[in-house]
Amino acid sequence: MEHMSEKHIKDILMIIENKIIHYLLLIIISFNLINCSTMEPEFKVLGEVAVLQDIKINLEIIRQAKYPNNESTIVTLYNKGKKYNPEIEKATAYNIYFSYKEQSVGILKFENVMQWANDYINHLYVSKENDAIYMQYIGRKSEIDKKKGFKSMPAIPLKDFYIKNNIVTDEKKEDQKEKFFKFYNTSPIRYTKIK
Repeated sequence: MEHMSEKHIKDILMIIENKIIHYLLLIIISFNLINCSTMEPEFKVLGEVAVLQDIKINLEIIRQAKYPNNESTIVTLYNKGKKYNPEIEKATAYNIYFSYKEQSVGILKFENVMQWANDYINHLYVSKENDAIYMQYIGRKSEIDKKKGFKSMPAIPLKDFYIKNNIVTDEKKEDQKEKFFKFYNTSPIRYTKIK
């Protein structure tokens, strides 16, 4: 009789141990799913190698902080053939500052409306058409073949960019110039409140 009760106790302990392991696995899986859902897909930069060798892409990430405030940061995404992979969470909008051969510049701005799509991606296509450089963002796999997405105006010389956008003060010119040409570290990402 004593031997059976010992076996019975071992069986109960085995059941309890299995349940604890089961619950721990559920907690770990739930935690991973929560973390994965806030991370943005990696940005892929695509285009002709000859063009990409002379491209620099700085990405301004905008996200909502405590309502009604937003915060932003800028990271270098691509620099003359080298790709960087910043870890981006909960972006609400992007401003893409790109430069070609450190002579012509362009901006592509868009809200992160694709984040709720079941085939969400972050693809940037750099193209050269009639000697002009363009940037296009495609945010869904289903729209790659149709080339459906947001497309920039052609890149123009920095001096012309200032005129076109009515940037006249030296301070604003320098700020804008940095967004196109400066190298921004991708780690750690630090956000600042937008004024």
